[in-house]
Amino acid sequence: ISSIDCRRYTLHDLTEKICEAGFEIERESYLDFFVYFPTTLIRLIDIFKSKFFKGKSERLKTDFSLNINLMRFENFVIKKLAFPIGINVFVKAKK
Repeated sequence: ISSIDCRRYTLHDLTEKICEAGFEIERESYLDFFVYFPTTLIRLIDIFKSKFFKGKSERLKTDFSLNINLMRFENFVIKKLAFPIGINVFVKAKK
């Protein structure tokens, strides 16, 4: 089951809420670990540019094919590992 929510949760907060609802956690991890670093760098550069350079500046973007390949690799790796940071969270639970 997937949920689209406007709130932002840390992995700890989300697993806590799921346990309080009576579910047992089977697996938990952050997702988009490999995309996290380029995304964070681009966001920091955008913040820097907007603070120090007035006027409209073009947003930096990551290469779409690079993101897809990183996500494919992550989908392979996540079967064995849990990532400590990422852009999204993933929790598998059962009643």
